[in-house]
Amino acid sequence: GLNNLSASYSQLNMLDSSISISKKQLEFAKQQEDIVNINYALINLCYDNFRNGNIKALEDYAEELAEYAKRLPDRQAAAEVYNALSLNLISRQKYTLAKAELDSGINIAKKEGNLDALGNLYRSYSIFYYLQGKIKEGGNYSFKYDSLISTTNLKELNFYTEELETKYSVEKKEAQIKIQQSIIRQKNILNYVFLITA
Repeated sequence: GLNNLSASYSQLNMLDSSISISKKQLEFAKQQEDIVNINYALINLCYDNFRNGNIKALEDYAEELAEYAKRLPDRQAAAEVYNALSLNLISRQKYTLAKAELDSGINIAKKEGNLDALGNLYRSYSIFYYLQGKIKEGGNYSFKYDSLISTTNLKELNFYTEELETKYSVEKKEAQIKIQQSIIRQKNILNYVFLITA
């Protein structure tokens, strides 16, 4: 729904649109008292306001996220919460606290097998280091992010390849069955014709 739409706009760097959609998502989720979607909306708002340089809005949403995250039943989203909170700390140059948030998020993402969150955390870690002028360390996390994305994309491609191979195999067998049925039908017709003429 709105979460995916917001993420799509964010990936296209249409941050104002993404922020607007996330605000609507937050409004609807609060009306429904949907803690999970409240958290996702706040996570998106933190990401996009960080990327857009809206430090005051980032700080406000991070503060609200910290409160709502206490009631979050979804362990998959917990890593993303740590990442969003770290962005607020990074923007305020509280690097020691930001590092602790990033490390906590990475531990949860690895434990839960949440590769999307892990990729986001690696990307944030690279920003964390680049902003401190630590180019080598930032580069290492950029490499980890790129490697993770490449691996994920390769797994997806392999999945689609297997799916297409299976589909082709099934279609080939179905075609063979139709041919065999046609041959049987022709033989039955010929046998019938020979019976009648005999």
